[in-house]
Amino acid sequence: MADLAEQLKWVNDAAQSEAKGVPGAHLDLLEAIQALSNAVTTPAEKLLRIRFQPYLNVCIRIGQELGILQVLAARGPKTTAAEISAQIKVDGLLIGENISPCKVCRLLMIPVRVMRPITLAGIADEVGVAEYAPNETTSYAIQKGIIGDVNTDIVLKTCSSVGPMMRDNEFHQFPTADQITPVSYTLGKPLFPFLSENPEYGTAFNNFMAARRQATWHKWYNVYPAAERLPLQRLKTEKDAVLLVDVGGGTGYWTQAFSEHFQGSLPGRLIVQDLPKVVHGISIQGIEHMSYDFFTPQPVKGARAYYFKAVMHDFNDEVAEKILGNTVAAMEKGYSTLLIEDFVLPEKGVGWRAAHLDIAMMVLNTGIERTEKQWKNLLESVGVKIVKIWSVGDISEGNEAVIECEKV
Repeated sequence: MADLAEQLKWVNDAAQSEAKGVPGAHLDLLEAIQALSNAVTTPAEKLLRIRFQPYLNVCIRIGQELGILQVLAARGPKTTAAEISAQIKVDGLLIGENISPCKVCRLLMIPVRVMRPITLAGIADEVGVAEYAPNETTSYAIQKGIIGDVNTDIVLKTCSSVGPMMRDNEFHQFPTADQITPVSYTLGKPLFPFLSENPEYGTAFNNFMAARRQATWHKWYNVYPAAERLPLQRLKTEKDAVLLVDVGGGTGYWTQAFSEHFQGSLPGRLIVQDLPKVVHGISIQGIEHMSYDFFTPQPVKGARAYYFKAVMHDFNDEVAEKILGNTVAAMEKGYSTLLIEDFVLPEKGVGWRAAHLDIAMMVLNTGIERTEKQWKNLLESVGVKIVKIWSVGDISEGNEAVIECEKV
């Protein structure tokens, strides 16, 4: 009981900190709640919950694909299973009323049954007998980047293939080109080539990343105090001077947010670099989009800041060194800054989000979420040193951070 009392105190303290707006308190509260759940859950219950997780994924996909969640969100504040069935043009018998045994055998999807796990997970609320109400999570679940997330199919298929793969092949966390990986075993090729050759999956992945950006709690240019660390008196003012290069920045979401935040108060060009098919046709006022493969020499020399957002965790050290080396070679010593936004893990006590994302990187893309020591070793190998690791709150559990580096 002493342990349970300590866990309860942790939850209470974290809840009070979050209510006061303490930075990082939300993640601490999630960790505390998970620890409390672990403390009161039996071993059998823990494994049973894990075993049942795929069925919740199934219910969410059914709810999205049939339009159950969309109807629920649109109709609010309360909708019955019968109204849902009528709206999505499913046989009225599918609501579970007066169904004969032979009919039950032929029915594939029943809103009442699907909504049970969904409401238990808090994705919607059960407010009466076969009556439901949408909540904030319902609205989030039907976003363009979340609904129809076919990448969930890739994750489930790949994870379920790990066992069979390991029976016939060795498991390499950083495989060479001729070694099999879980995702290549499942899809026939590495993840990004597969996404590139299968537009349905590639589009879904890009939409998911866009939705994920919208849900980001903190903006990198606030976590890293750009207004203080990139002061006007230290910025070049020539016409062609570059303030920021967003390397592998996709369509430029974060650079656009940066531009809108500072509204021209920091002089210099803003450049977003990515592969030709990503930046082709993109036009954002005040931002230059440049076709660039980060495995080749960096063409923009002497920029004030080079920024990588969630790029390095996709690659092992050998590949990351090549990418970073190209950028470091273009940096101007004493002026340029390298900014890497990624997770920084502690040696012990990694939080649930970082721990799971690290496994996702290993299984799907042979990447890794690095510890502070691993980051230090990687960055020193390419000729830069860490000035400071900026994070919201304590990074002791492994949070997203901005690593500020300078050329040595």
